[in-house]
Amino acid sequence: METQKDKILNLFYIEHLKVKEIAEKTSVTSAYVTKVIKIDSRYKEEKNFRKEKMNYLISWIIFFIKNS
Repeated sequence: METQKDKILNLFYIEHLKVKEIAEKTSVTSAYVTKVIKIDSRYKEEKNFRKEKMNYLISWIIFFIKNS
């Protein structure tokens, strides 16, 4: 059986949901979700992945706006 912590980690690392979305789905506070994910060894890597993904998307949006 999957524990609540496992479910939170799965939603964050596998489904790439945001903290607020996970808190709503699991009926816990955002602070608790943040605590659970920050103690996981994969947190820094995932944080960097999401940051790079957002930067990439912003670059494409700027490119599109400038060239339209």
